Amino acid sequence: MSKRKKSLILSDQNIYDGSLIENRHIFTFYFEQLKEIAINEFEWINLPDTISERFMELMLFEKGYAIFFKDKTNDKFLCLGGTIEGRLNVYNEPTKCRAIASNGYQQELTIDDSVIIFNNRLWKPTSFKVVQLAKRLANTQLTIDINIHAQRTPILIVGDENSILSLKNLYLQYSGGSPVIYGKKGLNLEDFSVLKTQAPFIVKDLNYYKKEVENEALTYLGIDNANVNKRERLIESEVNSNNNMIEMMRYTMLNCRKEACKKINKMFGLDIDVRFRDGYNMINYLTDPKLITDSSLTNEEREYLQKVVDKNGEVHDETM
Repeated sequence: MSKRKKSLILSDQNIYDGSLIENRHIFTFYFEQLKEIAINEFEWINLPDTISERFMELMLFEKGYAIFFKDKTNDKFLCLGGTIEGRLNVYNEPTKCRAIASNGYQQELTIDDSVIIFNNRLWKPTSFKVVQLAKRLANTQLTIDINIHAQRTPILIVGDENSILSLKNLYLQYSGGSPVIYGKKGLNLEDFSVLKTQAPFIVKDLNYYKKEVENEALTYLGIDNANVNKRERLIESEVNSNNNMIEMMRYTMLNCRKEACKKINKMFGLDIDVRFRDGYNMINYLTDPKLITDSSLTNEEREYLQKVVDKNGEVHDETM
């Protein structure tokens, strides 16, 4: 007995589910990309061998704090997630906490035998903002994909309920690039109509907006970036203004880590320090030869960037 051929037509539910999965994948891509940047931007120095820098930064990213202490049973240093417990002091700072690991390990601690490392002065995790930024990036990319697809098949097919299956089969042939589209005998072309939507191509504008969101995300994380999308003259004051915001955002997280290092070193006699891992900076970006020769730049922009290169990559004031 011959097997029934599988239908080429996807159900409406399958199409909807597939779209949800694809949307989720795009969001996850941008979220994990920003998360990778966030948990790698700080370099911890002289950490004990029993401390995982990766896990510590993950806790700061996801929970907003991590607990540094010495295990009472094996006398080794640990830095874990956990919960803040007990009454607060006069400055609304926690006096007790409980370190908790995913394998069931727990240890009760106080301000006398542990240090809580906070992610920022608000004690908030980085993940809150990153989720919002990743959503905006994903939504923009989805809109770009839809707009590009609309250039290939910008049509709306209208027909009655009896002709829906035939219309879907015709569309499959059309979207698959078939040189010939076949229809059943008796197919009445008057039973349906095709409307070309003529969707405008707005990918360039969407990419412009997407780059602005990316720059906003990098600024929030304290990562150097330059807004070179704008077509006005790129001047030193604009570069410095951007740098000031980046540095302020960087210090919101770095200062709290530095404060924790001082407390840890004083409590346990260690020499731990932390610094920003400056693996990429805006000056290197601005002095990229490819950027200077970019045909999209104005003559004034190109001239200014060339001056930066001539000064060995240092932004300078021509009036001085």
